[in-house]
Amino acid sequence: MSPFGTPGYGSSQGSPHASGSITGSSRIRSPRFGATQRVLGGSLSPGRGMEVDSGRFSVERGKQSEEARVFAVSDTLSIRLASSLPVEAQQAIHASGKLVHLHPSRDIFTGSIHVFHGPVSYGVIVSVQTCFVWKIDFQSAFHSPTCYIFPVPPPDLSSTYMTVPFASLVSFGSSREPGLIMVSDSGEIRFWDSIGIGLAGAERFSTTRVDLAVDEMVCGLERIDAMVFVARTKTRLHRLTVTARPGTGRFVVVSAPFIDAESRGSSWIDPFRILQKRSNPRDSGDIVTVVSSYDSQAIVKAKDGAVRSHEERSIWVLTNRNLMQWRVGIAGGEQCTHNFEVRSIIADAIVNGVENDKNLLDIELLDVSVDNAQDPTILISHAPLASRSSLPNFITAPLRVYALVRFSLSPELGTLKIKKEIEILPYELAADPRRALAPRFKVLQNSLSDNVLELTFSQFSDAFAFSSLEPPYQEQLHLKNADDMIFGFNVVNGIDGRDVLLLTTGMVLAARPHVGNIFQMKDDVIIGKAKVLKSTIRQAMKYGIKPENPLRFQLPGMADGESLKTAAEQMSHAFLTSDPDVVTTSLSMGSQLASRESSLKALVTFIGESGGLMKLSSTTREHLLADAEKLAAARGIWARENEQSQRSGSLNLLTSTVEAYLKSTGNPGQGAEALRSFFSSHIPHITALVPLIVGQVQPEKTPVTSQQINLKLLLQANELIEALFSNAFTYRSNNRATYQLTQPHVQPWTSDSSLIQELRYLFEVTAVARTQTHATSSSDGDNFGAPSIREELTRQLRELASSLFKAYSDRLEFLESRPLEGGTNHRERNRVEEEFQSLRPMILDNLVRSNNIQYAFRLAETYRDFDALSDLSYHAFADKLVPTSDRIRNYIHRFRGDFTSQLYKWYIEQGKLKLLFDQEVEYAEYIDMFFSQNPSLRVAWIHNIQKKDYQHAASALLKEAESETDREAKHLMLSIGKLATMAEGPAATPQDKVQGKSTLDSLFQRNVRKLLHGDALGEEDAVDILSMKDNTKHSCDFIDALNILLNSPYLSDGRKKEALRNVWRRIFLHDDWKDIHDAAIKTDYELMAKLRKTQLYQVLSSPGLSRNSLIPPSEATEAPNGEEIRLRWPGMASNQIQELVRDYERECQVLLDDGPSDTDFTHVRNMAEEDISR
Repeated sequence: MSPFGTPGYGSSQGSPHASGSITGSSRIRSPRFGATQRVLGGSLSPGRGMEVDSGRFSVERGKQSEEARVFAVSDTLSIRLASSLPVEAQQAIHASGKLVHLHPSRDIFTGSIHVFHGPVSYGVIVSVQTCFVWKIDFQSAFHSPTCYIFPVPPPDLSSTYMTVPFASLVSFGSSREPGLIMVSDSGEIRFWDSIGIGLAGAERFSTTRVDLAVDEMVCGLERIDAMVFVARTKTRLHRLTVTARPGTGRFVVVSAPFIDAESRGSSWIDPFRILQKRSNPRDSGDIVTVVSSYDSQAIVKAKDGAVRSHEERSIWVLTNRNLMQWRVGIAGGEQCTHNFEVRSIIADAIVNGVENDKNLLDIELLDVSVDNAQDPTILISHAPLASRSSLPNFITAPLRVYALVRFSLSPELGTLKIKKEIEILPYELAADPRRALAPRFKVLQNSLSDNVLELTFSQFSDAFAFSSLEPPYQEQLHLKNADDMIFGFNVVNGIDGRDVLLLTTGMVLAARPHVGNIFQMKDDVIIGKAKVLKSTIRQAMKYGIKPENPLRFQLPGMADGESLKTAAEQMSHAFLTSDPDVVTTSLSMGSQLASRESSLKALVTFIGESGGLMKLSSTTREHLLADAEKLAAARGIWARENEQSQRSGSLNLLTSTVEAYLKSTGNPGQGAEALRSFFSSHIPHITALVPLIVGQVQPEKTPVTSQQINLKLLLQANELIEALFSNAFTYRSNNRATYQLTQPHVQPWTSDSSLIQELRYLFEVTAVARTQTHATSSSDGDNFGAPSIREELTRQLRELASSLFKAYSDRLEFLESRPLEGGTNHRERNRVEEEFQSLRPMILDNLVRSNNIQYAFRLAETYRDFDALSDLSYHAFADKLVPTSDRIRNYIHRFRGDFTSQLYKWYIEQGKLKLLFDQEVEYAEYIDMFFSQNPSLRVAWIHNIQKKDYQHAASALLKEAESETDREAKHLMLSIGKLATMAEGPAATPQDKVQGKSTLDSLFQRNVRKLLHGDALGEEDAVDILSMKDNTKHSCDFIDALNILLNSPYLSDGRKKEALRNVWRRIFLHDDWKDIHDAAIKTDYELMAKLRKTQLYQVLSSPGLSRNSLIPPSEATEAPNGEEIRLRWPGMASNQIQELVRDYERECQVLLDDGPSDTDFTHVRNMAEEDISR
């Protein structure tokens, strides 16, 4: 009994004659251009004693177990080795690649499978010189079968190229061996009435010819009955009948062209309209293929009423445009019953009403088969719609799309129409079609009780596929080796099912679709598609690793994302839970865990290499990664616990934890049995162990004291928790890119809030234990206070701290990547950020106090915690390791502005302003950037003054003063702010007519800077500052300036008089008197309102003004001369003195031109005095 459940292949349930031969040899065609292939000639006979690379072309002979012949098994499909190739054929194929530098077999070999009653199957391989025939024996699949060798008809020497002849076996029934018929492209026919003669040289054969026209060539040979064949050229069909010669008992071949019974007086060619009449609209095109459909015991009568034959065959003839149906009598006679132009019908269906140039589709009709209803189905290829705008290129041709088009034939009406949607096959062919055989297919008619499943099998040069429309099902497999290819296929009817035999360059494969399981997919299409994808993945991981397996498993490019998601998640869960379908039982749990982890990585690698990874959502990929992380964590725990058991001889903490968990799930277990159960089936729930582990260390989670800590349990707990987190983090870091993940879309399971809290509590317990252990060891020498225990706790603190940092950081990264959800996400992120910020100092402080300051630095550097780095850098212990200045300099060069922004904030918070401003020279760039990003800082004005940016210094001080509550501090801020404002220069006149006061401005700015830097000013310099600055809101400064002059005991009367004139001149120039004198002012009320807004009125109405200081405008127009200026500024250069004279003269001229008159002065003075007296 064969592995398929049949002896050999079981008994045929169909016709006693041979099934229709499906021969790859008959059609070496370009899948795109449809041209017959020819190859360069050469001597290709198999050399005697030639070494054969059996590992390349066949299964190694030593592996003869049933498992070795299995290449794929799933719910829907099984593929096994059916037969090895004869060694003679292997030698010829192998030698061909060396002799002509071509891909072996692709260009100079063809092959076919022939199935006869029994069923008995034969393989045929034909080269340009030799034909190899052998019987396929499933029971001897690993052995080289007996090979029958035949010489092929010689090539046409007038042709530049040689072509491979066309061959087929001839059935004489089950009582004798079949015969062999071969036809060359030139029309020579050779016939052997028994293949047995092939063991003795096969020199005896009969020969005849096909009657060909000039330049006509045979393009194919198809069997339409046991002893009737059709040889086709591009334009004609010829019947080849094997018949017994009367009186001799010998069989010969009789050749005759088809003649249409409806036009007996003319050539059969008429329906094709091809002889020198290509322009005729009825032109049917070049013949592509001929397919036979058995019409059981059909009786057709001629016009005279005579019975033509007892049996007929209905054959379909496919051209590159049309589809024709012929009736062929087995005893003779042909009739063309239908001729349909199908190319345009198919083009209309593809574009589906969209405006398009259908010629750009480049449709090619490739093959035809009949379905369960005896309707034709056509295999086509066309350029993809997305590539319509590009012209086809022979070197870089676009991909071809392959599809099945199902037609419905109405014989009564003589119509043909598409009856179902076009089925796109999962295969796409890249450029260089010259090396590929024409794709072929067949509808496999399968009955399931009252249901019929229309399953199709499609063969390509390097792949094959099973598919159906109802239910939607597609499953495709590729050949692994680039030099391997599929020659042909045929269908075998066994007792318990149908097998498709595929002949490749290395072996014969038997593919069996599990029809019942495929039909069940109709119940849930999505689940059904997912099952197929899952099966492909499982087989790739189980059978794809076999070196002798010729198949390469690949996800179909048309696989939808939802089905792929279901398949991937189910496979991942299967490995996670040790599904026996994918996980082999192992005595070593460590080895099994490693294998399962490797399988999960291989899973995503396979999906990625098949181009399906980006069809999965980011969320799905995150879930797949999480599964692998949990397996890595489990493997780490198992390894760590085994290591612990070697040292302590006890597994009590992990064992008791697992027992507690299993008990809570209702599946109690004990000891080693419980551990194996958990690590086999419960890894998805590995996080449930964490609170159970921590709970055994501190059951009540109370404030930690030394008396409560069991150091043995604590050390074991830390080891287990560390193994879980560190292995998960490591796997995630090393493999995240494989999953093509950037920002997290799912919260990492290691960052769950409850896990973080358990981890935090364990860290706190360990910190206390380490401190207490140190104290105990120094006082009473307790055994648990030994240095080794303390050192281990110190190391564990580092690991726990690292896990805490990583868990918090991952959670924050996830929260930052999520879109806002009504503010909830924002609030949660702020909460976690605040929690982490408050926790970091505690973690790092414990590391420092446990002599782990270097690790504290490493953590802060890794997670770019620059605030912590700033604090650690100035820690007393840190300076002993590396000088603080050197460390700070290194961090600034390494992290640049990211570090300095936090460092300078830390300086300000700690009150270390000197350290900040000591870097003004060396790191001015970073300090500038820091204060530009933080302009509201209270110390920003110091930096602005250092930079001589007095305007921003003043703005910062005035803004700070607004919120300052301390009166003295506020006054100081305002005072310095005023000075900074004045340092920018004196106020311009409202009329902006005093231009070019460069020397006066320079003196003003110099005086303000002296004041800001703490230098004392003379009385006259102070008066200049008070009178030249903007006094729009501060008229009291003018009064202060006048009073300083009047009360000065150091100034002579002349100097006082000169200074008073300068101050009053600036008071007069402060307002726009031209606007006041405007004629538009029509009423006294309007004039009075304007005058009261002037600085002159404000000064004259001030109660602090001394009446002795009053000077009218006419006196204020007197400018100081050069001698007076020299007395004021001794040592000033002459040119500067002249410039000052010009500055003063300009002021006086503006006053004369646009200032108030003495009358105006008197009027305003009287108005002010009246207002004061009221």
